[in-house]
Amino acid sequence: MSNQGVSQRLWGSVCLAIAVVGSGCREPKKTPADLPTTTRTPPACHLDTPGACRVGCNADPPAKVVHVAQDLSGIELTGLRGVAVAEILIDIQGEVTGVCLLRGVREDVDERAVAAIRRWRFEPTRFRYSTPPGALVPVVMTVTLAINQ
Repeated sequence: MSNQGVSQRLWGSVCLAIAVVGSGCREPKKTPADLPTTTRTPPACHLDTPGACRVGCNADPPAKVVHVAQDLSGIELTGLRGVAVAEILIDIQGEVTGVCLLRGVREDVDERAVAAIRRWRFEPTRFRYSTPPGALVPVVMTVTLAINQ
């Protein structure tokens, strides 16, 4: 039997005991951990990355200097929970020039997540070992945005 089945049975027993004593009994409030995770596989996409390296090839992960949160106002999010996963291309100035959504939550939420990611800014990424030393390089990195409502 699953843990969820055991906890529901236990709650039913506790609820019955409370009802016998004379108090009211309500269903426990659902927490984010109780809600199902929503996933969506978006259409395939591809980042054009000439000359870019992936984080770890010969460059450290770039530090994010501007974080823009996704604007989810006006969207019904009740019971929605999941993680959007995107691959991004960061140019030598630290700007996000490409976003490829690998895993989404729901189409309307995914659009807003991508719009927010496009406005993020990073420190320029430099090669660890290069000639000349510290040459700037575009980098491809995977990022995530959690949706827990």
